[in-house]
Amino acid sequence: MARHIDPEIVNLFFSYNQETGILTSRKDRGIGGRHKAGKEVGGIHQCGPKKEKEYLRVELFGYYLYVHRIIWVLMTGEQPKEIDHIDGNGLNNKWSNLRSVDHKANARNQKKHKNNTSGTCGVTYRKDSDKWRARIRVDDISISLGTYKNKDDAIKARKNAEIKYGFTGGH
Repeated sequence: MARHIDPEIVNLFFSYNQETGILTSRKDRGIGGRHKAGKEVGGIHQCGPKKEKEYLRVELFGYYLYVHRIIWVLMTGEQPKEIDHIDGNGLNNKWSNLRSVDHKANARNQKKHKNNTSGTCGVTYRKDSDKWRARIRVDDISISLGTYKNKDDAIKARKNAEIKYGFTGGH
């Protein structure tokens, strides 16, 4: 569960440039004023099972808050469900790259995993059958799209399923 972010508090401490995506400090803060007014805030935090995701976060009153969540509250005054970085880059906090979505929509915009060998999410080569398998996961259910002798046919099946189930371009 994400921490509640008070709009009045973050407006006191932070300023945001929606074109650059940069969050800056409005006033000196921290021990000895180490965070100077007008300076960019946020350090890179790596997360995920293999530390493959990177987001900016900032400490405020002893709590770490993700910069993209602060930005959402600054811009809308509302608490976001989950923030989706549309281009898949967790460090790109331009306003045009952020959207508040539910978990299901956020999961549909994941990037291709680093260990992917087919070049397409949900398409894997099966050595035992010498065929390509296409799958898609929808609402925590894995749906088989079939096995194919030709890799391009498996990719086509996956792409058609992405359209059918409303996945976005992150795949």
